[in-house]
Amino acid sequence: MQNDLEFQNQFFLIGLIVIIPLAILYLWRINKRNRKIKLIGNVQILKNSLAEYSPQKSILKAVFILLAIILLIVGAANLRKPALSNNAKSTGIDIMIALDVSKSMLAKDEPPTRLLASKEFLYQLLNKLHNNRIGLVVFAGKAYLQMPISSDWQAANMFISNANPNWVNFQGTSIGEALSLCNRSLDTKEKKYKAVILITDGEDHESSSIEAAKELADDGVIVHTIGVGSIGGVPFSESENNNYKRDINGQTVISKLNESLLQQISTITGGTYHLLKDKNASNQILSNILSTEQKEIKSNSLFKNYHSFYYLFLALAIIILVFEIFISNKKKALANSTIFVYLILLFPSMVFGQKAEVPSISKANELYKKGEYKKAAETYLMLIKKNKNDYVAIYNLANSLYKNKQYNESSKQLADLINKTKNPQLKATFLYNLGMAAIKEKKWNEAESCFKKSLLLNQNDNDARENLQRVYDQLANNSKSSRKIPDSTSQQNPNNKQQHNTKQSDAQLNMLREQEKNLQKELQLKKYNPSSSNEKDW
Repeated sequence: MQNDLEFQNQFFLIGLIVIIPLAILYLWRINKRNRKIKLIGNVQILKNSLAEYSPQKSILKAVFILLAIILLIVGAANLRKPALSNNAKSTGIDIMIALDVSKSMLAKDEPPTRLLASKEFLYQLLNKLHNNRIGLVVFAGKAYLQMPISSDWQAANMFISNANPNWVNFQGTSIGEALSLCNRSLDTKEKKYKAVILITDGEDHESSSIEAAKELADDGVIVHTIGVGSIGGVPFSESENNNYKRDINGQTVISKLNESLLQQISTITGGTYHLLKDKNASNQILSNILSTEQKEIKSNSLFKNYHSFYYLFLALAIIILVFEIFISNKKKALANSTIFVYLILLFPSMVFGQKAEVPSISKANELYKKGEYKKAAETYLMLIKKNKNDYVAIYNLANSLYKNKQYNESSKQLADLINKTKNPQLKATFLYNLGMAAIKEKKWNEAESCFKKSLLLNQNDNDARENLQRVYDQLANNSKSSRKIPDSTSQQNPNNKQQHNTKQSDAQLNMLREQEKNLQKELQLKKYNPSSSNEKDW
């Protein structure tokens, strides 16, 4: 089955090729940026400083732009569909129009000229013949087929509009040849459903017109003739210099309307004759055509007008471009794109209802920087409720709780992150802050474990090393203090118990110091940047 949809300007679709180099250029730019980042230094530290930047949203913005370009190109190609469906049927006949374009048609007894007045008449007539198939022959001294039988009346209008004497090199008025060409352009197997509209001033310089009319009559073709000009005649100009045409004797040529010839032709074929100046001529011809027997015309010959869909692609491209502008590059932030969606989809509620403030990670970070840790923690919690996998918000929440001296709660959040992340650099940072929270709660053994694990993942972390030494010192002090304080539950043999505790503490301390020596040796082999902060922010 024939596909109705088609592109009017298919060559525009070649422009889709530009999407490939644009996509390659974008990927090259991303790769180049990543290489520059690696040259700067520690990639993870740089990423931590740009934690709010979302590469995924940056890619999404690029995809939107490419999609908008595709839509604009497809829109320019103008997808369209015929106005009538394949199942539509109508009745009509095949009509050939024979238009005289000889230079005598430039005479001005039909203002502005005979030819222009004839064109205007045909425009009006064609607008009433949409259910019929139409063809066009132009003639002067020779006849030429300009448009075969077709249902495209818009094309017929275009050909008629451009018709002029320059289309025919041989001057004169060969009506007989024009009629014969019209007859050959029609279906010669049919003896009906055919008509010719002949529009001319009738100045035939050959004697073949009557013979051609008889042939058309034998083949079942009805000829309606339109006389253009005046019986008395007028001179006419052959060029733009307004010089009238003259004969070989130098006399001005007068072009006259030959009504008798046109009347004979119409009578022979069973048609009608009309003067162009008759305002009812087109209606009378139409009435005669409609009164004749007509045939069923299949739908594939009725595609005279089209429904274009370019505006759909254009509108969608504009919407996508506007939407792209409102997309934020910030990770997990309330993007302006969300606000844009609310403006489109929730406009009534925004107008008549109260607008609720939705928190963003940017706002929470500002509260944290201002030292409003309690409010910052509350804002981070709201974000986590919306997205339980928002690791940035969870980490910043842990830091806010730490700053607010809620060390136990901070430790819970950090412990959860440590179990979820597989990135060694991030895990080292989480362990460091968990160790700081343990110090605040005087959980020295837990702090020792956190700092040791952190150093194993990131041996260049001088802050973790200094705090581990601090824990070692505290453990040593605790060990000394425990020697001086007798155990009330071991009164039966205090000397043996104290001796046992002393040996155990000394052994534990020696082991810790040995581990510290190993870490110091590893540290000397690597460079690191010391930090003055006690805990690490995102």
